[in-house]
Amino acid sequence: MEDNRKKLAKLSREEYRSVVAERLKAIAELHDLDTKVFAEKCGISTRRMKNLMNGTANLRIPEMLDISDAFNVGIEFIMGCYPYPLPMPKDETEAAVYELVGKMDMDELKEFKDRLGEKLKETES
Repeated sequence: MEDNRKKLAKLSREEYRSVVAERLKAIAELHDLDTKVFAEKCGISTRRMKNLMNGTANLRIPEMLDISDAFNVGIEFIMGCYPYPLPMPKDETEAAVYELVGKMDMDELKEFKDRLGEKLKETES
């Protein structure tokens, strides 16, 4: 991740906005949300979210934290330092699982998310 941080530090403002925009789009797509619903879940106006997602606005730290909390993704992912739309791994086992998940395409990732959600509901019952 250190290499990613170094690369991130060298990005122009426009390049960084583009990275953040792509990450926000990925989170919304993963959860099958349009921009309006995604914005609502993040506590951000639709207009502002559209600007963030098209790379014409800077993401503020409180907004990043709200998105991170709403979708349980690490801020490192949103900023472009971490490749997976998941919380930062706590140990090597989680890191290995994340690496496997990271190799999935978007359709596989959505299916995995749905199946995992079903399993979690079963264990809660």
